[in-house]
Amino acid sequence: MNGTTALREQLRRCCPGTRSEPERRVPRALTTRNFRMEINARVGRFYGDLVDFRARVIVEIDGRAFHIDPATFTSDRRRQNTLVLDGWLVLPYSAATVMSDLDGVVEEIMTVVRRRRKSTNSPPPAETF
Repeated sequence: MNGTTALREQLRRCCPGTRSEPERRVPRALTTRNFRMEINARVGRFYGDLVDFRARVIVEIDGRAFHIDPATFTSDRRRQNTLVLDGWLVLPYSAATVMSDLDGVVEEIMTVVRRRRKSTNSPPPAETF
């Protein structure tokens, strides 16, 4: 079992399951700052690009092409509203913003998650599926 911890860290760093370069850059930048969030984690019937269960924060990173279809755009708004009504804060970022201001995006995510973690001061909620 020697090396298992190192292997898990390498697998986590390569961000499996992400669909785009911006979705890979944000977790890598967070990891570089020793800040961890779940990647492509399930939240109820949905999945979030990055999720912090304790702070109840979901980060979404989408390109313009993802929302070009009106049905997809509408579905995404309904999904976000459902999550917000269930107590989640959804932080949406455009792929273009991530690519042009990665440090700003990462700092904002870290600030929001830290503030919400402090305000809860409780263990993470049990996941519901």
